[in-house]
Amino acid sequence: MIKKSLFILGLLLGNTGLQAIVAVGDTVGAPTTFQFSVGSAIFDASKQQLWTLSGEDISSFSSEIQSYGIAYTPFVSIDGSLNPKLTAYPYISAQAAITSTNEQGEFVAPTEFVPNPLLGKSFSAVTFVGSYLTVALAASPRYVYLIQSVFFNDGASLGKTSSEGLSVLNVLDLGVLEQVAYLAGSGLGVLFTAQTQGVFGTDASSIAFATTTTTNYAEINGQRSACVVLAQQAQEPITVSTPVLVAGGNNLSSIGSSVFISPLPLATTQMYVGLDVTANSGSNDQAVAFFIVDQQAPVNETPAAVVFSSVIPDVVAQQGLLTPISANASQRVVVSNITTTQTSTGLSYIITARSNNADQQFMYAMPMVTMATDSANNGKVGSFNSVEQVFEIKGSVYRAQGFSSVIDDANEIDIAGSATVVNRIRIGGGPVPLGAGQYIEQLQAQGDAVYITIHQDFSVGTTPGMFKSQALFDAQGRIMSWSPWQRVAGTDDQMLFAAKNRFTDATMYISGTDSKTVQQTTWNSTTVLTSFLADVTTALPFVKGGVQGIIPVSNETPDLSNFTLAIATGNQAVIVGQTGRVDTNGNLIIDNSENILVNADQNLNIGSVVTATFAHDSGTSNNWFFMGGDSGLAVLSNDTTGITFNGELTTLNQLTASGSSCKTLGNFKFIKKLVSSGSYLYILTTTGVYRIALVATKFKLTNPSDLNIQTVVKSSTIDKYASCLDMLIDNNLMLLGTTNGLYTVNLAGSLPASPVSIEIPGGLAAVSRLNTISSQANFNEAFYDRSNLYVLTVNYAVQQACLNRFTIHDGIVEPIQDQLLQGQNGPLLVFNFMSNNIFIDGSFGFATCYKIGNIPASIKYLESTLQAGRSSTQSLLDNHTANLSIAPVLNSLGIAGITRDYASGCLMLGADFGILTDSSN
Repeated sequence: MIKKSLFILGLLLGNTGLQAIVAVGDTVGAPTTFQFSVGSAIFDASKQQLWTLSGEDISSFSSEIQSYGIAYTPFVSIDGSLNPKLTAYPYISAQAAITSTNEQGEFVAPTEFVPNPLLGKSFSAVTFVGSYLTVALAASPRYVYLIQSVFFNDGASLGKTSSEGLSVLNVLDLGVLEQVAYLAGSGLGVLFTAQTQGVFGTDASSIAFATTTTTNYAEINGQRSACVVLAQQAQEPITVSTPVLVAGGNNLSSIGSSVFISPLPLATTQMYVGLDVTANSGSNDQAVAFFIVDQQAPVNETPAAVVFSSVIPDVVAQQGLLTPISANASQRVVVSNITTTQTSTGLSYIITARSNNADQQFMYAMPMVTMATDSANNGKVGSFNSVEQVFEIKGSVYRAQGFSSVIDDANEIDIAGSATVVNRIRIGGGPVPLGAGQYIEQLQAQGDAVYITIHQDFSVGTTPGMFKSQALFDAQGRIMSWSPWQRVAGTDDQMLFAAKNRFTDATMYISGTDSKTVQQTTWNSTTVLTSFLADVTTALPFVKGGVQGIIPVSNETPDLSNFTLAIATGNQAVIVGQTGRVDTNGNLIIDNSENILVNADQNLNIGSVVTATFAHDSGTSNNWFFMGGDSGLAVLSNDTTGITFNGELTTLNQLTASGSSCKTLGNFKFIKKLVSSGSYLYILTTTGVYRIALVATKFKLTNPSDLNIQTVVKSSTIDKYASCLDMLIDNNLMLLGTTNGLYTVNLAGSLPASPVSIEIPGGLAAVSRLNTISSQANFNEAFYDRSNLYVLTVNYAVQQACLNRFTIHDGIVEPIQDQLLQGQNGPLLVFNFMSNNIFIDGSFGFATCYKIGNIPASIKYLESTLQAGRSSTQSLLDNHTANLSIAPVLNSLGIAGITRDYASGCLMLGADFGILTDSSN
């Protein structure tokens, strides 16, 4: 299996929706980028370019098409109004000048130009060595080719009209018997190779390293040129008795063919290695599939060497537990993907993909040592309780923290251990959405989020596309849990590889059954939700205020398990659109086949609608659809039965079936939010929170029973000038945001309740927005246990904003220690701009603001580099945010918010101009 590698070396948006544009490649006008299948890819984030390599022999194609066997596609503007053209550029010329070394290690200069040996070939491995793309061929894997330069005669850089030109290549010959199994390069010119003399693990196998030099010169094209040369330095065998694999036990039973190498973020010459190993059958035997490899340069009479070191002590592996990287007697462990991340709390983690080649695959996160007293321990698996903080101003960093000690107890990473341990190390809360024995294509991490791509087609237990899970933190900033896997990138297409732009959040990916197409998300008018967007534009036009609320509804909602929905609200109208459905295999697929409109035709008459929700009574399986606006509360229900529907919803048309209409309930004004919890509907207005028991007879057209509205809390009990702004409810716990701070309210006690104040360290007075992320399937609503709460506070008078965050465990709300200065807890972010709404998305999110005087409405992208200790002052924030200059936003008065559709994974931006999304076509 060819492995894909990820190298991590003012956004402008468009008009009325977001689609993925297809890159123009080897054939203009073709529906795909290439006429052949891509087999591997690599992303150079320093240049924002996705590199693709052919996965098949293409020698039968024209030379122009063959030149695209290696190609690069730069990110383009995501402003659809500019009609950006995504272009793949070829990188293989017709001829080459090849440098090499002989058996004595002497430089061999080229004497003539030869046909390029890369033209028309299939590639088996790719990496960057420094800035040089370096590859191996599937048909002749004994050779490694470093591409020093490429020049096309047509001057397009670019070879768009002809493949005629010259490449300068350096070839490293590994030897007659040797074959490349994997390539991994570093930024300082060191190349590590996994090599074999047949099948890796079964036949003679090793890890070797080579270095580059630029001290040799050759006459090329009439010019004396410095040549980059790879020279093999040393290699070390991989056998069933290799010490780092057996941890003091007997020889392994076997080593499989899978091998993966990934650079450490802390050292330019060290790499992580993941293997497929099976422990012997003895009761004291174990197998470790993950270790560190380093190169030792020659010194005087001491030759160069490859050095292996363990990431966990032998005594930890010998405890006989299953961990993300080890197994006990007769057990198999495959570590097939590796990456690392530094979270927004400043702590670093090793991320690995683990399987036993029989059951489903899991992703795991383990603490990574970064602040060890002995630097040799940096990069190893850390102890969960060894967090060290340093308060010292170094450049833009005021506080640093990291794990300081190597793990000494396997129970901390036991994949079958206590719920507390499993919750914090198992990403996504469960297996990846793949069937047993199947593997992800790619693993990457940005900040607090881990992303995977899946290429397999839909089947039982298997769902293609790109998925994300977000880290959730305890009060110390350590990972305590993960959000469920959720689709992102706005497509359910089969995906070989994807890259996220760290400065715009755009996604570029390789898609299709045969992986021939490169696409990038751009804000434009064509989307998988086209019919929904069209209906929204018609029903909620700009002249009437457009979209005032945008609400996603997951298929985890009671009696809505067949669908995912999106609700758009506005002036005297509500649109409910189906965005996805669950197929016969139990997979969630994109499907925007049905939308319904609720307006005056159904007697809706509550002014500008800003919120809506479905409510469910578990005792009767009755369900209702409620809407709230500035002029009141309404329910869409059957005139006779008083319910919207009973049991599982099978079609949206049930909501507006004959005999149903909207009824205005009570005398509410200025409703800001509706939440259904337990057997009650909770209504948030500026003056307080109220609730109505869900009883069908209350919602009939004629002779309805009394609403018996209960007052939960009045804003005047907080302060006579206070107003309520936002609320969240789960398990009888209410979080209430007001103009006078944040409060908890116990809904299980007597009413009206007495709100209990929660201090917001360094926060401002008014709580504008509450946002939770939790480990539950319906993770935007279920927050009572193992969740994080993000609190946006604002000062409207001086137009300032801050973002604080809290951890919630068993209903206890505690601030996360995001302090900038020692002993002074404070906000995670102090904005240098006004923001009245946020969307938190792991890496990291968005902040939005309405128009203020002559200052236009705005959207800021909060980059994944935001961290505690780096962003808690206005002067530091500019380095970690990007202004998204979206044409419709600049002309709008207000933004309803940003959320994510559950089915397609696209972002949905609601505003007075309608809805923008970032889905594919």
